[in-house]
Amino acid sequence: MYLKMSQNTSFTWEEIKKHSTEHDAWVVIDGYVHDVTNFSRMHPGGEKILRHKYGTDATQAFLNPNVHTHSESARTLLEKLRIGTVQESQRAESSKPFVRKDHGIDLDRGIVSQMAKLGHKYTS
Repeated sequence: MYLKMSQNTSFTWEEIKKHSTEHDAWVVIDGYVHDVTNFSRMHPGGEKILRHKYGTDATQAFLNPNVHTHSESARTLLEKLRIGTVQESQRAESSKPFVRKDHGIDLDRGIVSQMAKLGHKYTS
């Protein structure tokens, strides 16, 4: 079940961190809170990729082109999963700059075919 976002819906990090299971999963991307509970099983990269981000800030994983470049369709779907924002007083905690990492991935080629060579580095 998805919650509808109202203009005033905001959540503390304490609340967001409670939603970190496969049956109740929220992620924060760019200051917005998203309920990915029902979407996780349909994620094209697999549910496991999202699982370690439940209840946390997933901004770097979603927006960083070194990890993956998401399509406009993915961004549109993300907006549909939006249920609120991180409380204004706690936004700094979710405003982390991107850290570019070179794991030997050729960004000019498809990322999915190269994922196996990342091994344990995939989630780091």
